[in-house]
Amino acid sequence: MKRILIVDDDEGPLSALQEALESSYSIVTAQTIQAAQEILENKEELVDLIISDYHLGKSGTANDLINHIRTHKYLRVRNLPIIIISADKDQKWFIESQNCTFILKPFKLAQLMQTINEKLGE
Repeated sequence: MKRILIVDDDEGPLSALQEALESSYSIVTAQTIQAAQEILENKEELVDLIISDYHLGKSGTANDLINHIRTHKYLRVRNLPIIIISADKDQKWFIESQNCTFILKPFKLAQLMQTINEKLGE
């Protein structure tokens, strides 16, 4: 089963995404960039895709998370597909310039599922 890391500082959307996806994927969650980094360092339980909210509270933004991932010491982590979800459409240009997929809030679950399937080659 493919493993997805969901990063969001807000427990409500984090739980909702986890519940929506856990029947099809193995889900791991993080509420901070630091927690996401720890998960990405675990060689025993590799992640296949990352979904993150853009604004991550005091820990930073998706820009910080993307920078960490794209400069990671392991090639497998650097090449992970990333989906960024945000209500801030002004961030779309940056997100897409980093080889990530941008989904504007509000979104339909079907749109997210289609994007996940495309990114995972399913």
